[in-house]
Order: sequence, then structure tokens, then C-alpha cells
Amino acid sequence: VVLVPVADIKTDKKLFQNREADFSEESVQRILAAVASGSFRWEVLDPVVLWRKPGTPDVYSLSGHSRKEAFKRLAAQGARVDGRGFEALPAKITECSQEEAMEIARNSNSLSTKETELERAAYYRGLRAAGKSKKEIDAAATGYEGKNKNFILNLSHLAAHGQAVQALASFEGAGDGSGKEVVRTLADWTGEARRRFPQLTDRHENEIFDWLRTAYGTKPGQLRARPEFIQRLDTTISRATQFGQFAQDEPLNLANRTGKGTVEQEYDEQVATAKRAHQTAERDLATKRNELVARGATPADLARILPEYDRAVTRTLQELNQISARKFEVKDAAKNQASLFGIGAVEVDKTALGHYDPKKLNKAIMNWGRDNLYKKKVVNNATGMVVEFDMTGLKHTASSQMANRTPSLETERLFCTLVLDKLVAVATPLPVEESKNKHEDVKQWHPFLAEVFIDGAYYRVRFLVREKADGNFFYDHIFAIA
Repeated sequence: VVLVPVADIKTDKKLFQNREADFSEESVQRILAAVASGSFRWEVLDPVVLWRKPGTPDVYSLSGHSRKEAFKRLAAQGARVDGRGFEALPAKITECSQEEAMEIARNSNSLSTKETELERAAYYRGLRAAGKSKKEIDAAATGYEGKNKNFILNLSHLAAHGQAVQALASFEGAGDGSGKEVVRTLADWTGEARRRFPQLTDRHENEIFDWLRTAYGTKPGQLRARPEFIQRLDTTISRATQFGQFAQDEPLNLANRTGKGTVEQEYDEQVATAKRAHQTAERDLATKRNELVARGATPADLARILPEYDRAVTRTLQELNQISARKFEVKDAAKNQASLFGIGAVEVDKTALGHYDPKKLNKAIMNWGRDNLYKKKVVNNATGMVVEFDMTGLKHTASSQMANRTPSLETERLFCTLVLDKLVAVATPLPVEESKNKHEDVKQWHPFLAEVFIDGAYYRVRFLVREKADGNFFYDHIFAIA
């Protein structure tokens, strides 16, 4: 391998290039992004292949056209890595006939080294460092990564020199095995944590990856599924957030913060009590039947005496099933419990809405609510009320007809939609209002009060939950923010 000045390398597209474009802009951008992000490594750069024309000093590109273009741009920028510039390109020079050179050029793509997953991730990490938008990066990944898109993007959010990346790098080139797959899973989950919770630092990343080494697995008490991990982490981060401020300098202490909260503890006790009641009813029925049979009771005696015991078994089973059906609602409540500060200060992250036209904010909010809240149920911690989001309530929230009495805060009111599920969970109930005549299908209105933290300021939000005649509760709209 020799260093050849980029300016001395010639190109003959007609003879040595078997594609329409002069080079791959995506490949060029990948190299530029790697340099910009600090992840570029000279030792992993494949040399280009050049052909020296017989009888002349001229050299032509047979492979590496994109690398040549990238080096040309980097040299023009004066870029340097490890004290070395990009004016010269590492190359292998072949001296053969023109026909042989053309054959080498035709096969160059199949002979080139395939990029590793970490190299792919470094490309997208570099795009972010270069200021590319989330939408642009997502579009690029959709086109280039296919089904592997989310895995690669998760890896791209990892620190370039963190424990997760180092662990993955140690398995590069190794065959498939349980150890490699476990590390890939842990790195994937850790990367998703950084992707979902941008407030996490590199130190938190190492802490999460380290913790997962023992927390992940199939043994009792270990994490087996990604959603469970994300929920645990969400709860931990919420508990480490006080009045909208996340303690970035403090460790997460994951091992000490993942125990069940009071909502889940109370639910577990309810389940245990219901199970004991049902088991007692079954035992009483069996005992009574055996006692009657031993005493020579007739079928008519059994039919007259045992129905009372049968009803107890049926009733306790129904109660147990009703409690068990609330399992996921309780998990949501436990998830939101960690955000409880006084009446519940919930931080609004406006970026969750994604790209939108400011002139069409109401429509963007409506679409977001439909995609993220519709049919979702949340338990209010203070009342135990199970509140569901339907399209009526979401339309009310996004409608200008439900505008706040303070027009200057209408934007803030709309953005509260992004945290409505958390607001419902932590809000404090206010005195109940009877339904007006024009809402005959509504039995009662239930007002609630909560606090939100938006762009560095706190607001008090009042919203309504409507109780329908059938006893079900539905979120309706925010009627005041101040």
C-alpha cells in the first residue's frame, strides 16, 4: 500500500466505471460524517485500487471513486485526523494490461470489504454531528438499512468510544453465538435508551449497559423484553427528574430504583386478596359437599344447600378477573407515578410532535393525538378512575373552539396534548360538576388540576373528564391554562 496524491489519480469512466454516477454521494457523505464526528480511523480504511498505464507514469482509478471524491473534499477543507491530512490516498497499484484492468474494475464492488454494523452506525452518528435533521437521517436509513434500520440507528446513538461500542467491536469477525447475540441485544437496548431519552449522558450510557449485563436474562427477576426495559428506564428517569430538571450529573442507580411503586404494590395486594378469597370459596364449597355426602345427603339436599357456596365461588372468581384485567392500566399508572410532584409537574417536550407547519398546529396536534392516544386508558392516581381517550376528546383538545380564555397561551394549551396521558395520571381532582341539559349522554363532569413545564416555565392546567351514563370515563378537553 502506498500513498498517492489525489490530484495525480486519473479517471476514465468509459473504461473503468460500470455505473452511471461518477461516485456514490452516500458513500462520500459517510466518510465526511465519520471525520466530522471523530469516528474516522485510518487503520480500517480500505486502500483504493489503481492501474498504472504501461509505459507511462499515469495511474487510473479501478475502485474507490467515492473515497477519492471524499478525500478531495476533505483536503479542500484542510481536514486532518491524527495529524494527517487527506491530500494523498492509500492505494494498491497494479501493472497489467488494459483488458485485465477493466476486468478488475468490473469486479471491484464484489471484491470490496463489506461495512460492519458499527461502521454503518458511525455514518448516521456523523450525519447528526453534521447537523442533518432527524427526518433526513430517518429517510436515509430507511433507504439503505432496510429491516436493520432501527438496530443501526440505535447503535448510532451510542457513544463512539463507550462500553457498548467496545463490546460490539470485540465480536466483529466472530461467528454467531449466544455471547455475541447477548451483547448485540444489550447494545441495541442501550442505544434505544439514548435515542428515546436524549437527556442521558455518556456516563449514564455506560451505567445502563453495565447494569443490563446482569439485569438481562430469563431468570426470575431479570428483564426479558424490550418494552419492560424501556418502562423501567422511563420510571427511573422520571424519579430522577425534579420539577422538570433531570439530574444529569447524578448516576441513575438503576439497581435501587427499579422496585415496584406504591400503585403496583397496592395492586399486587388486591390480586393476592382476591385470590385468597376465591381459594377460600372453592375450599368451602368442596368441604361442604364432602360433609353433606358423608352425612348421606340426597341430590335434592345438595341442590338446596350448595347453590349459596357456588355463588360465592362465581362471585370471587369474577372479582379476581376484574382486578386481573386492570394489570396493564396499573402498569401505566405506576409508570406515571414517578412524575408526581405536588399536584404533578409534567415536562412537555415539543420535539415529540416532529416537523409541522406552525400555521397548521391544530391539525398536527390532532394527528399526533390520534396516533398516540386514541383508545389508550390511564389510571388517575388520586381517584383510581380509569380514563380513556376517544376521538371526541381529542377533537375538542385540538379545536380552536375550545380555546383558552388567555389567547396568548393557546399554543401552550395545544402542546399539552403531548403529555395528556401523564397529566391524567398525576392530576388532582376538583369538585364534580353535574351535566348540563345539552349533554344528556354525560352523567357528570370531573374537573382535574395538574402542572406542566413548557420551555422553562410552569403552567397550571385544568381539564375535564366526562362520566357517561354507563359509568365509563373519557378525557374531554383542557378548559384553562395559566
